[in-house]
Amino acid sequence: MILTYDSVNYMRTAQLKVRDLLIYQFDKGNLITHSNIQTLPDDILRDIYNDEYDDMMIDMANLKAGNMLNNIDTFTAANVYSHKNLDRFFEFIINKYDLINEFFNATDWETLSKKLTVILLTMKANDPTIFNAKMVKCITENLRLTYIFHYWYQNDRSEEKLDESVKAFITKIGFPFGLE
Repeated sequence: MILTYDSVNYMRTAQLKVRDLLIYQFDKGNLITHSNIQTLPDDILRDIYNDEYDDMMIDMANLKAGNMLNNIDTFTAANVYSHKNLDRFFEFIINKYDLINEFFNATDWETLSKKLTVILLTMKANDPTIFNAKMVKCITENLRLTYIFHYWYQNDRSEEKLDESVKAFITKIGFPFGLE
């Protein structure tokens, strides 16, 4: 098996949560959530594992029986598959709601924030596992902080305002060192 994805986080998650690892499948505009690796359809497992399918199935049997796995990394590929599908889902959402144009054409944060709130609440209602309260808050805050710098770039570009914004951002993220 060759992984071409930054898989360290996905590997550790698959190792530690293998018995209750959510697996996401994105198909024709729909995000499907499988409650665990054992419920992933066989055709997808075959696509993920190819030549390693038979070895994976040995560990799948071990997993289903509650036994130790032969290889703790067996289900990393399925977790990478899952997160690649989440990436495709987010790309779909960005395109569906034309978020890039909304962001770049916004004249102020308040207007953009109102539009984003409607979109994110819709997403939260449709996909509450992904768009939980914490995720919605993180997305909103990341876009707000990005918008501050975008607005500066489009309208001001003064070093003083940039320094002020950078210092506020560093303070917000709790950067541990003082700025000179």
